[in-house]
Amino acid sequence: MTDVEVDLSAVDLMAPEHRADPHPVYRAMRAASPVFPSTFEDRTFLLTGFAECEAILRDPRWSSDPSHRTTMDADIDIRTAMSFSDANILLFTDPPDHTRIRKLMSKAFTPRSVEQLRPKVQAIVDELLDGVAERGTVEIVSEIGYTVPVTVICEMLGVPVADRDRFGPWSSDASRLLDGVLDEETTNRGLLGAMQIIGYLGELIADRRAEPRDDLLSALVHAEDDGVGLSEEELRLNTLLLFVAGHETTMNLIGNGMYALLQHRDELERLRADPSLIGSAV
Repeated sequence: MTDVEVDLSAVDLMAPEHRADPHPVYRAMRAASPVFPSTFEDRTFLLTGFAECEAILRDPRWSSDPSHRTTMDADIDIRTAMSFSDANILLFTDPPDHTRIRKLMSKAFTPRSVEQLRPKVQAIVDELLDGVAERGTVEIVSEIGYTVPVTVICEMLGVPVADRDRFGPWSSDASRLLDGVLDEETTNRGLLGAMQIIGYLGELIADRRAEPRDDLLSALVHAEDDGVGLSEEELRLNTLLLFVAGHETTMNLIGNGMYALLQHRDELERLRADPSLIGSAV
């Protein structure tokens, strides 16, 4: 692949042309230096080297847990503000709270329970692809990438079928809060989306506490370790995180994965000729 000449002294990573295809800039940055000052946020640096990224991720001084923070800016973004919640959101905690919450949530994600989802996921995908076959065309992101994970995560949590269409827009708006630096309108939509999901989940949690069912939410509500479970706030906010993470990341994987295959037809044909490669392809 031929790289274009990139002026790294003035590059704007948020420019439309770089957002559409950031890889030439990324390659130029990796070749030039493992650390770059950010052009879109003061006192922020971009790390391009594996060793540097690994060192930062393993260093508690750079934890997302605000208890490690030695200084605080007067003007903080919404992602940083969320990290200061006392609700122990899994993304913003370190041990021992992170260990405790992760251990409790993992009780609902045993290999057996996840494997039991396979037939249902297969049925959802088969039904969608049958419709595609009849029409002959498909819009990958909205019809497959969006629909599959939203349907699956709602199925896992026990969200009634009639309510599932409500979750997509809420989740899409709420997930933007993790981007950090946002305009006021996007922030407000994100907060509203998050509150809508939390409000809905609160009612569902109360129902599962009174009458457990064979679903993930019931398992989370009743998960205990040495007689101690998740608090009500921990349950609501980490279930929100679970929902958004399970939906948005998979939608992006499906869209970007299909785009990559369509851009590299030789790999697509290789996969078609040998479907056993699907694991490594994903």
